Amino acid sequence: MTKTIQISVLKQEINSILELPHIGNDEKKGLCHILEKFLLKTKNYKGYTYNELFTADYHNWRLLNPDKSPMEFVKHEYNRTYI
Repeated sequence: MTKTIQISVLKQEINSILELPHIGNDEKKGLCHILEKFLLKTKNYKGYTYNELFTADYHNWRLLNPDKSPMEFVKHEYNRTYI
């Protein structure tokens, strides 16, 4: 018996897990690696964005630091959402 899962469902599930604050960085790194591998293999990779860039804290920081790169604000590399 073969079971399959749609890549969009896998991406949605992993994106949900990556948002959880109690999941460790090593676990998130592993999930990102696996998801990226399957997205690339199936030609569904469209990049990602950092969840921290959609917070009020970032918006306030950006107003005070207009010349800085957004990456200077990101503290958790694997707190991402895949597009």
